[in-house]
Amino acid sequence: MKKVIYVLGLVATFAIVLSSCKSSSKEKLIIGKWKIDTVVYENQEETFHKLAQYAIENATKTKQIVEDSIKKLEERGLHNAIDSLYYQTYQSQLASSKQMIEYYSDYESFKADMLSSAAQAKDAVFEFKEDSVLVLPEAQQQAKWYVEGDKLYFVFPNSQTYMDIEELTPKKMTLRSKQDIDSTLSFVVIYEFSKIKK
Repeated sequence: MKKVIYVLGLVATFAIVLSSCKSSSKEKLIIGKWKIDTVVYENQEETFHKLAQYAIENATKTKQIVEDSIKKLEERGLHNAIDSLYYQTYQSQLASSKQMIEYYSDYESFKADMLSSAAQAKDAVFEFKEDSVLVLPEAQQQAKWYVEGDKLYFVFPNSQTYMDIEELTPKKMTLRSKQDIDSTLSFVVIYEFSKIKK
């Protein structure tokens, strides 16, 4: 029995050491400057349609709630400054909801904006420093980075996110980012980087 426990202990220790070595070797490969070559949305057409539909549905619900609130205020009259302030706020929210519905209803323009946003990220340079400092393009705040398993973490002063490492070689890195909109909707973005020579 002692022998079995000893062997299991050795296996667990070996697994931890091996995992640590893999993570360490990934970190060594990542250190340096990386340029974004391409940004691709996974299942692009399906994802864009779902995002647009989701936005329209939510903006339509908001529009209905705001319209009901405006109607109630108008029915009882604006008796004081607070009522007037609410009325102005509701009118602003109503205009914003209508703009959102109009924007996302024009699917081709929305799609073009999404693709333009991805194209603008091209050639952006990320610098992963040895002391875990991450230098992002045009960043206003300092960030950190670290690797855990197959995930590359980005740590900001008030938040943390990660991307899955799909491929990592001395010259190429592919990261996969899943962004959840809510429990039923998410979209995946694939970033392909090439390493900048020193």
